[in-house]
Order: sequence, then C-alpha cells, then structure tokens
Amino acid sequence: MGETIIKNLLLGVLLFVFVAPVLANDKKNNVSLALEIASYHYKEPDHMRLDGIKYGVNAELFSRNSLSELSNRLFCALQARFMIGTVDYDGSLLGTKIPYKAYDIIDWYVEPRCLLGYAYDTDGVFEILPYTGIGYRYLFNELSKDPNGYNRENICIYLPLGIDFKFKCKKEFNIVLNAEYDLFCFGIQVSHFFAPLAFDQNYGYGFRFSGKISKKYRNIILSAGPFVRYWRIEESSKSTVELYKEGKLPTRTTYFEPKNNTIEFGVHFGVQF
Repeated sequence: MGETIIKNLLLGVLLFVFVAPVLANDKKNNVSLALEIASYHYKEPDHMRLDGIKYGVNAELFSRNSLSELSNRLFCALQARFMIGTVDYDGSLLGTKIPYKAYDIIDWYVEPRCLLGYAYDTDGVFEILPYTGIGYRYLFNELSKDPNGYNRENICIYLPLGIDFKFKCKKEFNIVLNAEYDLFCFGIQVSHFFAPLAFDQNYGYGFRFSGKISKKYRNIILSAGPFVRYWRIEESSKSTVELYKEGKLPTRTTYFEPKNNTIEFGVHFGVQF
C-alpha cells in the first residue's frame, strides 16, 4: 500500500513539473518548485526517538492578479510538500522496558495546504504578506520492516497563521523571511499492533520559520535558504483492548500515544516560473 501511494505521489510531482510552464504562462499565476533536504527528529520523551535525513519536493501555485476584481492585494496559494527518508529507532520493545534499536526505517509524509492572504506594499521596496488557510498532513512510518516493529500512520488537520516579510533589493535580488504558527485542530494516530488501533489527538501546536534569497535570471527566479519546522502534540486518547492467550483468562490492556515533538531543519533550493 505504501509503495503504491509513493508511486502516485511521484507521478503527481512529474505531472506538476510538465504542467507548471503552462500555468506560468498565464500572467495571473506564479509556479514554484523546490528541492528540500532536512534533518528529521521525532521524540516521545522517556519512550523513544526517531532520527534521520529526509529529502523532498515542495510545489506552489501562487495567484494574485486573478483576484483583482476584489483587490489586487489579495492572494491565494496552493502548496504541496512530499518528504521521504530513512530514520533510526532508539527506544524499547512494545510493552517492556527492554532497550531496542532499529535502523533504516522508511518514513515519509505528504502535506497539501491552501492559503489566503493580503499584501501590504510600502513604496515597492518592502512587502508584508499575512495569511491563513488550512493544512493537512499524512505521515507513514514503516516500522514493520523490523521484526519487532509495526507500522504507524498519523493524520492531522491544522490552521496556519503566518506572515511573510519581503525585501526588494537592488539588481533583482529579493529576501523573504517567514514566520508561522500552526493551530492544531485534530489528529488521528493509527498504530498497527496485532490489530490497528486508532487514537484521537486533540491538543498540540506547531511553528515554522524560514528565510530565502532569490535572484531573477532571464525568465525564472532562483532561490535558496534555510527552514525550521516544529510540532508538539499532547498525549492522545486511550484505547482498551482484551488480549487472549490459550488456557488463560483474557486480560485488558490500555494503550495510548504519548506526547511527542518533531523538529525538522534544513535547506531548500527552488525555481519560480
């Protein structure tokens, strides 16, 4: 199942690459593609951690002039990010305190977003672009490749509240600084133990910071810069199940997903059509 999803995502990225120049020829739109590399760290304090390197692609369709009937300062952006890599597990065996490690676990996520905002221009030199919208994040952790592991899926819905500061420099150079707070709405964690167990996640938040410098070169704009993304999710709801063993009475066991935090920091290299 995971391999099929990855193939479909890659097919979508390739389709976007071929469609991007067509969209860019429409004066109402800007299309951006960026390659990203990040150091990824997921931690459940006192339980386990995952560490590794992820690679991915981020695509954006930015439209401003198409909203000119309302105001030439309004804008919308459709974004999609896909990140994949391998991580190492450092924790314990399920239901025990026995230390355990596993290596080269496939870990990936996809994150589409829709944003709406307003651009404040100050004499063509400096722009402030506040925005909000809705974001969706699906993460898949293929721990089942290890004989003592199990697959984990996570879905979350959140509201991004952010702002861009755009400095227009000389010689067609631009500097853009971004800060964003992600208001966590709800999430679902599915852990595939002996049977899939679903846990509701109701509390959390995220932060994002990034910066980039861009330079116009003929008909395209090249950019590069660092980024940091952070998530903190509180303890999930609890699920109680009955476990049966031959010749013994069933035992009731309660499971939950511990509070966790994720930090991702890296660099991106992009091109805008």
